[in-house]
Amino acid sequence: MMKTAARPSFFVPAVLVIAFLYRLAIPYFYPAALRADEIFQALEPAHRLLTGHGVTTWEWQVGIRNWAFPDLIAGIWSVTDVLGLGHSPLWIQGLICALSLGVVVAFMGLGRIAAGRFGLVACALMGALWPDLVLGASRTTTEVLGGNLLALAWMTWWCKRTPGRVVFMALGFALPVLGYGLVDLRTSGMLFRSVLRNVHANIGQNIAATYGTAPFYFYIVDLMLRWQVGFLVVAAFFVYGCRQFPMPSMVAVTVILSHSLIGHKEPSFIYGAIPLVMVVATVAFSRWVNQDPLPWPGRRMMLGAVMIPLLGFVQVQSLTHMRTSNALIHLQQIAAGQADICGLALPIRGEWSHTGGYSYFSRHDVPLYFANDVASLAALDGRYNYLVTYGKTWSAPPEDTAITCRREFCLFRIRPQCSMPPDYAQFAQAVNRYEARTHAAHD
Repeated sequence: MMKTAARPSFFVPAVLVIAFLYRLAIPYFYPAALRADEIFQALEPAHRLLTGHGVTTWEWQVGIRNWAFPDLIAGIWSVTDVLGLGHSPLWIQGLICALSLGVVVAFMGLGRIAAGRFGLVACALMGALWPDLVLGASRTTTEVLGGNLLALAWMTWWCKRTPGRVVFMALGFALPVLGYGLVDLRTSGMLFRSVLRNVHANIGQNIAATYGTAPFYFYIVDLMLRWQVGFLVVAAFFVYGCRQFPMPSMVAVTVILSHSLIGHKEPSFIYGAIPLVMVVATVAFSRWVNQDPLPWPGRRMMLGAVMIPLLGFVQVQSLTHMRTSNALIHLQQIAAGQADICGLALPIRGEWSHTGGYSYFSRHDVPLYFANDVASLAALDGRYNYLVTYGKTWSAPPEDTAITCRREFCLFRIRPQCSMPPDYAQFAQAVNRYEARTHAAHD
């Protein structure tokens, strides 16, 4: 009896430790943004609040973004600065990785309640290791944070539907929403003004469409391409579990269908549906296995036969994407570590959104300079001594030997020092002008 009781007590903390370390390892080894909004709608405005340096994108200029999350990030960074730890994005990502473990706990609780020991183990593996949940855990976008909150609230309600939990869910939703509105009141003088302006800009004026539109079936095709064979397995057991667990299934389907009706689409927009899809599919799979009169060792073999190849295959697909998307931030971090750097030029045209902005300078800011052609780069002469560009494919490549290259980008040391004073505002101003010209061309 003591041995049986000890297993869950050891198993659950072990799963949580593994889940946290795996989640934190992604931003530590692959510092990259899956969407530019992770940096320029969250980290960068917070960095500007803290240091005075950072890109202010058009969304902030016209007031369609809320300052609640950047304020929180800036507050955390101010504490880490006082402690001598700098203001690295990793501190923020580590905190939200820790908060995301609530979803893993909910996975295990549901698995245990609905399918016993096998369900506990299966849901622990899926909640801790499924790539979408792992990659999403460190994303600094409000849709991912809100998606985790949505999934956690519904899974908590699913575990035990009591009046107390309904009140808990209502408060859990109401308090962040109220805080969101109060921040708007403080910064713009009106409750939820950023929400109203956002709806007017992206739906009324259709500004979001200038960033591209996709067909109705985009999200399904995107999941098929990313999960490949995993999509068939998950979809089959999700459909199988819909009748058993209609409420979370309906919420997941509603999230996906409602966003499918909007022209501009991003994979992160439906993130809130993913944990619900995965937990319904995993619990349904566990119940299906439990119907078989196999002893526990046989069930463990079946679990391994399905979960290990499935998780392994999708992990490889996701990590390959991460490795190929962090080139510019990686080179920027190497440049920031050079003792003699006094300015970093980025003649990379439309790739500016894949940089880390000023947010990835965690100790001291290095002036950034954006150039989209040879003439604009020449106008910056003397303000920088390092340059990141398209390697030898650049129309006027530097003569210096590259310090290092990543993908098609290379970091060069141009001269030993700068001859002009730093201009911390140039990067933001040049990016805003470039974006204004780009969107004007699409109008």
